[in-house]
Amino acid sequence: MASYKTFQDLPCWQRARKFASRAEEIIEASAIKKHFKLRDQMLGSSGSVMDNIAEGFDRSTNGDFVRFLYYSKGSAAEFQSQLFRALDGGRITQQEFEELSREAKEIGDELGKFIKYLSSYNPPN
Repeated sequence: MASYKTFQDLPCWQRARKFASRAEEIIEASAIKKHFKLRDQMLGSSGSVMDNIAEGFDRSTNGDFVRFLYYSKGSAAEFQSQLFRALDGGRITQQEFEELSREAKEIGDELGKFIKYLSSYNPPN
């Protein structure tokens, strides 16, 4: 992690940022935008993925960073669950569901690998 000076440098944050932006595009162009509670929850959880990465990075300790990466991973799963509600309610298409669900799962998987790496990392004294 020493090569990353800011959270913006992290590939997982960059991907999460693109994901949040794409999620917002689909949410605002679909019937979700009229279901205010679901819209707010989905915008919140998709944004929380990138926000928790940033917050954890700035905590400056490996343990805190890992904890916040778990929060981020959880937000990606939360978003996937909300996608099912949107699909089941007829508010998004199957294609939109699959696109966002796939991306949320891949981000969660990437975060899981990063967590595993950081959890096993022992910096030299």
